[in-house]
Amino acid sequence: MRRWRWIAVVGLSMIALVLAVCWRQAEPRHQGKPLSFWLRGFESETMEARWQSAEALRQIGTNALPHLIAQLRQPVSRQEPRWRQTLRMFLSKQSLIKITVPRPPDRRVEALAALDALGPLAKTAVPDLEALLHESPPDHRAIMVLARIGPEALPALSRALTNDEKVIRQGAQVCLNLLQTHNEFLAPKNGEDAEFMRRGCQFNLMLLKAAFEDYRAQHPEQFTPEGMPRPTSPQDFALPEFPETNRVEAVLPGTPPGYE
Repeated sequence: MRRWRWIAVVGLSMIALVLAVCWRQAEPRHQGKPLSFWLRGFESETMEARWQSAEALRQIGTNALPHLIAQLRQPVSRQEPRWRQTLRMFLSKQSLIKITVPRPPDRRVEALAALDALGPLAKTAVPDLEALLHESPPDHRAIMVLARIGPEALPALSRALTNDEKVIRQGAQVCLNLLQTHNEFLAPKNGEDAEFMRRGCQFNLMLLKAAFEDYRAQHPEQFTPEGMPRPTSPQDFALPEFPETNRVEAVLPGTPPGYE
C-alpha cells in the first residue's frame, strides 16, 4: 500500500513538472526572455527596470492576455510570514553574511501593471477587472486599469457608480471624468508618466481630492466661502482656569551695589 502511495506521488510530481515546462514554453517571449521574466520586472526597485517591463509587454501585445487574465483570477497572495520579514531585517542590519532574502512576488500587481501597459489592447480583460471591484475588500487599482483601457470599459465604469463601496464609486466617477476630458493621465506621453506605481500614487491623490470635495459639499458650514476649513474647537472645549495659587508674581532683581 505504501509503495503505491509513493508511485502516485512520483507520478503526480512528474505530471506537474511536465505541465510547468509546457506552460513556460508556451509563454510569449521578448528578446529571448519569457513573459514571466518581464512581469517580475514590474516589482523592481528601479524605475528603469519597470519601464523596460512595460515596453516589453507592449511589444508582446495581445499574446500576453491569456496568461495575464489567468494570473488575475488567482487569489491575492497571502502576507509574507513574520519569520521571513524578521530574517530579512536581521540580514540587512549585519555585514557578516551577505544573503538576500527575496520578497514573494505579488502576482496581482504584476498582472495589473501589465494590463495597464497594454492599455486599449487589454479590452478582453474588462470582465475580470470588473470582478475585482466586487471582491471583499474590492481592489480599487482595477478602476484605474479599466480607465486606461478606454471606451471599451465605459459600461463597467458606469456600473461601478452603484458599487457598495464608496471608494469604488468615487474612483469610477474620477475615471469617467478623466475619459470625458481626455486627460493625459490616461495617455501618458513618456515612460516616466506611464510607470504604473507612479500613476497609482497619482490616482490615489485624485481619490483623496474627490473624497475631500464630497465631504465639503455635505458639510458646507465647516468651510469658508473661499473653500478653506473653518477653525473650530472640539465640542465642550473650554480654556482651563488656573487657580490664584498657581500665579507667580514677577520679582525684579535689586539694584546692584555701586549703582545707587
